[in-house]
Amino acid sequence: MQRRPRLIRGGSFSSTSYLGDIAIAPAVARRNARHLGRKFEDEMRILILHGMLHLMGYDHETDSGQMERRERRLRRSLGLA
Repeated sequence: MQRRPRLIRGGSFSSTSYLGDIAIAPAVARRNARHLGRKFEDEMRILILHGMLHLMGYDHETDSGQMERRERRLRRSLGLA
């Protein structure tokens, strides 16, 4: 079971908390971007955001849509819709 990181006062994560790594295969991201009609840079940003949500403890396979809703809101606010 993955533990969610604790927030410290002020709403930021503790600098000593290691959340994990995000691994992205650029060739796959480039292919996906072409297939989805996105710029490669936007696809990379979307994949990084997706990975960060996983590191924060979200799991789209078990959370009844919570991660997807959060990701959609963040993508809109970042201009990545």
